[in-house]
Amino acid sequence: MKLSVPANWDIGLLDELHAFPVIEVYGMLNSSLVGGGRPSIVLPSVSRRCFTSYVKRVHSLNMEFNYILNAPCLNNLEYTYKFKHALIKYLSWMVEVGVDSITVSIPYLVELVKRRFPGLKIKISAIAQVDSLRKVKAFENLGADEIMLVSSLNRDFSLLETMQKSTKCKLRLILNDLCLYQCPFMFYHYNVSGHASQNCSPLKGFYIDYCFLKCHKIKLGSPDEFLKSRWIRPEDLSVYEKLGIDCFKISGREKHSAWILNAVQAYSRRSYDGNLIDLINCLESYDVSKQKILGSRHILDKFKSTIQYLSTNKLKTFLQFAAKLPIGMYRDLFKLCFTGLKFSENIYIDNNKLQGFISYFSDGNCKGDCSACSYCSVWAEKCLSFNKVQLNNYYELLQNLTEKAI
Repeated sequence: MKLSVPANWDIGLLDELHAFPVIEVYGMLNSSLVGGGRPSIVLPSVSRRCFTSYVKRVHSLNMEFNYILNAPCLNNLEYTYKFKHALIKYLSWMVEVGVDSITVSIPYLVELVKRRFPGLKIKISAIAQVDSLRKVKAFENLGADEIMLVSSLNRDFSLLETMQKSTKCKLRLILNDLCLYQCPFMFYHYNVSGHASQNCSPLKGFYIDYCFLKCHKIKLGSPDEFLKSRWIRPEDLSVYEKLGIDCFKISGREKHSAWILNAVQAYSRRSYDGNLIDLINCLESYDVSKQKILGSRHILDKFKSTIQYLSTNKLKTFLQFAAKLPIGMYRDLFKLCFTGLKFSENIYIDNNKLQGFISYFSDGNCKGDCSACSYCSVWAEKCLSFNKVQLNNYYELLQNLTEKAI
């Protein structure tokens, strides 16, 4: 097993990761020319000097650094001389500081990097939506070294086996996303997040996360969606390794070190005795060791990173953006965040009760038609519990905000 772990720029965390099968850490400056799959405002900031020191420390611990440039849209600026020149200069800087690989989702960038920086390994992001053997072969032919498959394939074992046997590329899977199964908002969500992490964006990263609102509303309206989502339990890694897939990504660049380390420990040990939500990158569940201080510390860190982001000459832009929103919308958004924290502290997926859950999928019984199957719903009744009052409060806020956003 090999793990790819998010970078949150905590040097101390790197020393702890060294004890586990972590082969790389991945991340990006909180905004860049290309952007990535997370909006700038939720990511911790780091200077170029600190970034360089961080990469050096990664290498001293025999790990690699993977730089994220995986926004799915560049506004067609990639074909202009000015942008292309700036992009090549940016990539040159990455090579100078020792970045080992980059993750992209745009085919054009695969070819550009392959031609101009042949020493950089190229990894294809899940944002590229690689969900078929033809797409795997296409990116392989463009020059990709590794491909992160879209998470909706995580339980399609027949297709995973076919892909693994038919490509020279290294295939990777995301372990802990809580995206809706075959989410209709996914590509739009990545596109919005990509623009919200580009330093050339006129809105400087500010936006309304309509996709988040819709996604959570659907999950809370049908809690069995928590089971339909294609996360992978620590106990089930061997099922994938039997197919020859042994590289896995832990998602969570915006998370605190205690959360990241807890996830790494659980997957490395292939076991977790507790709430599976502790390992999933979506809901704000931070109480990983039954220590409330972790939750408080993470909230403070998030608040601090937001203030830092606003203070870097973006406050005026934020106020201008907020002024254009429906009256009270930002107040409701902050209320939603804290209500979500209260709800997430009380949602529980008992990981111990999920033993055997994966067999239905590994045996090829899932046909992808949830309307004709109740398998996940039955398991949700068995292992999923939550505070219904808080769920209803959270759902009502999501409903109101979704209506205001439209």
